Amino acid sequence: MKSHYQNLMSDIRGVYELFLNNATLNTDLEIKYLHNLIPDLERSHAMTGGTLESLIQAISHAAKLGLTLSPDKGLATLSAITTSNNSLEYYLDVPLAGIEVTMSRITEYKLAYLDVVTGDDGIGWSGDVFGTNCPVKAPVKNEMIKGAICIIEVPNGDSLVTTITIRELKELSRLSSGDLKSLSPEFAKRHVFKRALKNLIAPPHSLMSELQQATKDIDIALFNHNREFSTQA
Repeated sequence: MKSHYQNLMSDIRGVYELFLNNATLNTDLEIKYLHNLIPDLERSHAMTGGTLESLIQAISHAAKLGLTLSPDKGLATLSAITTSNNSLEYYLDVPLAGIEVTMSRITEYKLAYLDVVTGDDGIGWSGDVFGTNCPVKAPVKNEMIKGAICIIEVPNGDSLVTTITIRELKELSRLSSGDLKSLSPEFAKRHVFKRALKNLIAPPHSLMSELQQATKDIDIALFNHNREFSTQA
């Protein structure tokens, strides 16, 4: 008779084998990375049903998106969030690198522009927003960030322009880590992209819809629960 842990490993292997995307992931390696992220995984019998369900869901997102949990690649990781009843729930956390890799695989939409806004001016742009006529100088200090802009070219040729202000970024930083030092250019670009993502219409079961759901899941959890720790810096 299989142990609780062995059954969990069978379930996880089944997820990767079912949703393996573009043969980019090695199941054995992903399970190794998973054990590094969750050292007490072998004590799965002590985990609540909600914890295990959230873990399988997070792994499903990673498998469907074809994003490895390798710390060296930095494309995706798991974050554990403490719920109101003091149990843990796991979520796939996709940093900017993972977002860019996923968008490169999506042909329907083009990530035309994504950067921070700095200086004394408000958020704005002029000239060719798709080219180099919209220069943005990299900030020397985090507090120089005034916001961020994301421009996505949609299938009919229109451009979806999304912005986020420094005030909004500070609040998101407070909710996600409680430390304003985490308000980096990458943080700003990731969150303006996630805002843009909410306004896109994606076919069911597509890479875009999967990315939308994965980012939505962790955002909802961050707003509803206290964050205990994150495996992402």
